[in-house]
Amino acid sequence: MSIAVLHDSLSASPTWRQFQNACIWVVGMIGVGCAIYGVETLLLDCEHRFVENPADVMTRAVGLAHFSIGWLFLFTSPRLRNRAALGRLTFWTCFGIAFCWIFANYGADKNPLLLMAFYSFFFIHEVCDEAHLYRHSGELHDDAARADRFLPTLCWSMSLLMMTLLAALQIARGHVIGRAGMMQPVPTSWLLAASLGMSVLTCWAGWRAIRLAQSLYGSIPEAIAHYRPLLAVYAGISTILLVGSLFGSVGANLVILVHGLTWLVCTQRKLSERNAPVTGLWSWLRNSPTGFVTLHLSVTALALVLFALRMHLWDRTGFVCHLVSRTWFPYWSIMHIAMAFWRTK
Repeated sequence: MSIAVLHDSLSASPTWRQFQNACIWVVGMIGVGCAIYGVETLLLDCEHRFVENPADVMTRAVGLAHFSIGWLFLFTSPRLRNRAALGRLTFWTCFGIAFCWIFANYGADKNPLLLMAFYSFFFIHEVCDEAHLYRHSGELHDDAARADRFLPTLCWSMSLLMMTLLAALQIARGHVIGRAGMMQPVPTSWLLAASLGMSVLTCWAGWRAIRLAQSLYGSIPEAIAHYRPLLAVYAGISTILLVGSLFGSVGANLVILVHGLTWLVCTQRKLSERNAPVTGLWSWLRNSPTGFVTLHLSVTALALVLFALRMHLWDRTGFVCHLVSRTWFPYWSIMHIAMAFWRTK
């Protein structure tokens, strides 16, 4: 298929529009977090606020909604009702539990190397998820066997690029400009060696992806024509990570928000196109675009209520307080990411 056939306007791409809508949702969610911060600070004059960082709090609220609804849909999905699917889910669940155990026993988010491992795990999930959504969007006019060969290589190169970008920015923040960063406790010599190694690995993966694209598609422009909307999304996510990471953890939080809200926007679009009949409350929540968005916003609001109760009423003590705390968020994330790998392409 020639470039001319595929040379459509990027603005007409459902994948690109989906990413733009997810970014609009992100702005709205951050706005909600800022509004709550303003109410606690200016109107209520709270000595202790549950919204200290709007991006962080909204990331956790949206994340918990994303995880819980994703698990709800997973365990009620007909696709899970066979031995192969259950076997894959069991394997990845055990993997997630093992990752959580290592994370908890070796310093958790206080260990910069484990924190980078956590974000790297998320980047792999995000990059692969975007590729999965693009592949099943109906936009990818490519032979299935050829896509099977190229997409995994593209995903690995993009994942490594995001890992290297985050590590380099955190090194610069903590060891060059003297601002607090996740890598600050690690000796500079170790960081430079690791950064160099990651850079070399990223360059090798990028070179391999370029060579494979030339081999499979005949030229780089032809490969770009097939994957332009996906590449545009990857460029957008990388830009968000780059700019946001200059302000600490904001970059990673924004990418996590984009990930969760992309699923919301994508599912809403698919449900609108499917236009399935609604036969009851559960059917409305699962099969109706309005019901699905309502469910997502309701669970997000519930998470914010729990955050507020944890700070202002429960004094941050008790089992529920621990479950919705910032400390527990990586464990929910790890289990969600691990269990998401159960599905086939």
